[in-house]
Amino acid sequence: MHKDITAYSIDPDQREKSFNVKLPNKCPSCNIAYGELPVCSYYITSTRIFLSDRLTTIYSIFYCPHCERCFFVQYSTSDDNACHISIDEVYPTPKSTTDFSDRIKKVSPKFVEIYRQSEQSENLGFKDICGMGYRKSLEFLIKDYAIFKYPDSRPDIENSPLSKCINTFIEEPQIKVLAKASAWIGNDETHYIRKHESYDISNLKHFISATVAYINYALTYLEASEFLQNPQ
Repeated sequence: MHKDITAYSIDPDQREKSFNVKLPNKCPSCNIAYGELPVCSYYITSTRIFLSDRLTTIYSIFYCPHCERCFFVQYSTSDDNACHISIDEVYPTPKSTTDFSDRIKKVSPKFVEIYRQSEQSENLGFKDICGMGYRKSLEFLIKDYAIFKYPDSRPDIENSPLSKCINTFIEEPQIKVLAKASAWIGNDETHYIRKHESYDISNLKHFISATVAYINYALTYLEASEFLQNPQ
């Protein structure tokens, strides 16, 4: 969620400004859902080294009523009038990672491991590399699920590009669509030029989360079907 906030300049000669920033959706200390405006915000504008443009860094202080602690969020932009300024860093660094069902952990333990490493990287502010990790975790999830369904085709699945694996071995239309969308955005995280400028890591994580949900549903359905065939 993006909101307009008012920030005060560290330089007393500069006036206050309004910025459209992304609000944190969780408190990094207690991991409870959060959607409040900052208590106060400050900004600094400076000329970047070796460049002629100016960089504005925004520091916002938030207060969480659940754990009664403050946390800090840093933003930066080269355009003060830009919409949807993303979060650069959060202090203290969030330590929590996504929990996955036992079914997902059993079918693709490597996906869970890589996804959590990517989350930790993102939490530490390494946003230029965590996207590649999320993209890699997606490939393990899809290929492990395909191998689970078609164990005899394991060599072909392992050696196929992700797009071919999705088209050939993923039958469920919801999983196919979500996996393709995730792969397209994930590929942008590994390339010099982005093809989908309006989509970022948050969209990638959202699509992967939905992919996981549908795979978990498919695994649960299969478990129920096997139970009905052999209820003992």
